[in-house]
Amino acid sequence: MDRPPCVFCGTKESNAQHFGMYGAPLFSQLPLIETEHAKVHVDVLPVGSDGLHFLVIPNTHVLNSSLASPESIFDMGKDLYLMENIYKTTFFMAEHGGSPLVVGTGSIQSVYHSHIHAIGTQGLDCLSYMRDVLKTMHIDSIDVKASDPNPSETLRGLYTGHPYLYFQQGMAGLFAVDIDHNFPSQITQRSMSRLFNKEVLNWKNIPREPELARLSVQRTVHAHDNFRAQ
Repeated sequence: MDRPPCVFCGTKESNAQHFGMYGAPLFSQLPLIETEHAKVHVDVLPVGSDGLHFLVIPNTHVLNSSLASPESIFDMGKDLYLMENIYKTTFFMAEHGGSPLVVGTGSIQSVYHSHIHAIGTQGLDCLSYMRDVLKTMHIDSIDVKASDPNPSETLRGLYTGHPYLYFQQGMAGLFAVDIDHNFPSQITQRSMSRLFNKEVLNWKNIPREPELARLSVQRTVHAHDNFRAQ
């Protein structure tokens, strides 16, 4: 099946229109950090009210961060380190990694370009929460000891060629392999949104829900303002 143009390789026009309605036309497209091989964007709908929900994205178009070039992996780690120092926090990190095995056969990713979610924990044990979520969904996972604060470094030793879910908080990780290629999309977004908001906030509904669009702008602008204030 044909895929729409990659929103991380081009512009995010479909997700950016509502920003102009609320006086912030560029916030969805301006990266907070941009190095030679990677960049950091605020998520279009941060799951936490503090806006600390970012996407760490390699510039090259790959399906998961374990397939990124060594230069991209280095820059992604450098960007994460910078973010943690700026915000004085350790992020909960997650990736729903894709695989060439399933491109064109189904929808397991919302965007078919590697992106690591880096989310402020607000003092919560997000890793244990996701372990319970996966059990509820009957998804088998294993606990792993991360080899590096950068998830991409650990994932290079875990990737089997299949899609996966990976979560990391501190140096503790949780890895699930999608052997049958049937993990639903937005597991991280939906689960973290439920944890922080007691309900699921689905960014795909922004064009149809004005209150969701307003919340998207509010939280995104808050994250950008906090970044500039550091």
